[in-house]
Amino acid sequence: MGLIHPTDLAAWQRWERSHHRLRQVKAAVKNRVRPHPEAPLHLHHTSDQPRVLVALDVARGTSVDALLAPLDHVAAPAAILTRGPLPAHLTRPGWTTRPLAGVEELPPSISTVLSAGSFEAVSLPVHRWASGRGVRFIVVQHGLLTPFAPPLPPGSTVAAWTEGDGEFWRSGRGDVDVVTVGSQLLWKAATDPVSAPADGPALFLGQLHGTELPRHSYARAAWDFCRREQALYRPHPAEVDVVSRAIHVVWRRAGITFDDSGVALRQRSQPVVSVFSTGILEAAARGLPAWGFHPSPPRWVEDLWRRVGIQRWGDAPTQAPAFAQEPARTIASQVG
Repeated sequence: MGLIHPTDLAAWQRWERSHHRLRQVKAAVKNRVRPHPEAPLHLHHTSDQPRVLVALDVARGTSVDALLAPLDHVAAPAAILTRGPLPAHLTRPGWTTRPLAGVEELPPSISTVLSAGSFEAVSLPVHRWASGRGVRFIVVQHGLLTPFAPPLPPGSTVAAWTEGDGEFWRSGRGDVDVVTVGSQLLWKAATDPVSAPADGPALFLGQLHGTELPRHSYARAAWDFCRREQALYRPHPAEVDVVSRAIHVVWRRAGITFDDSGVALRQRSQPVVSVFSTGILEAAARGLPAWGFHPSPPRWVEDLWRRVGIQRWGDAPTQAPAFAQEPARTIASQVG
């Protein structure tokens, strides 16, 4: 099993837009009322002749560690390309910033690009620039891969969590190379182990915002588990749309207890359950019992569980991943 759109980026973009129509309408209306031109490119660098470039589309979330942590171990001069300024908490001492009119102004000294893909406002034009100059383009995995993931760019190398993830993302293509590096996200979680799991109910991590499954499928899994096991429901931060909030109201009235503590998940010490959240693997890395659950999982969900080692509820807990070294160091060894 592999990607639904293994090579056709345009087809994937149509699928992605079809699952975010309301967001698209809101953005169009907002832009019509108050137009927002595309933010200019900014190059942040240690040298006027960088060898390694990070094409950073989103300066938050799991892609940040996956892409920026390797720079701590790269001896060659490096640079980061963003749209708009780099957030203050990501700036690095001794780096300078200058605006670029376009990717054509990128330094010709660049020999390797690190990115989370090539389908957004920074990575897409950078890949076009790189492919025309023989520059190596490495896509770093930063989350779980489903059949609905975007295709890898032509001629790229994927730095995958596991060999199985790499082959899944490649989906039989001959123009894509795979290197197995491990997960920086899970390595970081493993550096903060739990001394002992806390007594008490499990946390069910919500995914009502997800597009890979119909909303009623995520809701059924959460409802069944929380009702049966008296688990706490922990809404995903993105569960703020009208439908998700309405479901929350119904569930609260039905007696489901929500985790409203505001405490970060990495600071919790309870068992973790979800359909296929990365939080399952993060919890396992910290030494917590963790499982995947769905009353009737689609075949691709079961395939994902097997591929990444997520154990089904009722079986032994998911095992913590093993690391030969920090994944960021392994990625750094690929870029010199």
